[in-house]
Amino acid sequence: MEKRPVLAIDDEFYVTKAIHHMMEQDGVRCIIKTDPLLALDIIRAENPLVVVLDINMPGKDGLTLCKEIKSAYPGITIYLLTAQGKSEDVEAGLKCGAAEYITKPFSPTDLRKKIRAIYSSFYHS
Repeated sequence: MEKRPVLAIDDEFYVTKAIHHMMEQDGVRCIIKTDPLLALDIIRAENPLVVVLDINMPGKDGLTLCKEIKSAYPGITIYLLTAQGKSEDVEAGLKCGAAEYITKPFSPTDLRKKIRAIYSSFYHS
């Protein structure tokens, strides 16, 4: 059985590229996009297990998108990855349904561990 992919959406290409590289090393397919308006169509077609999502993006902000994803696909784990680190930002991010709120600059190793834990519990439970 092929593992469900990770979807990374961030308008900063180097961020999505770094996530893609890590996931590929772990044998997990990673879909990267810079346009948040494509997210729901991709989720419907690809059924990702994890979505890594920036907040500040053109077209649609990550908080709105997070709410939409969690409403339509409550089983998807969402990690918000953003430069906004005020306590009210974190609270808003968690309130919209994100599993974690990670501030940039971030530790790719820590993000990788979090994603590995989701895959490990999903595929070995």
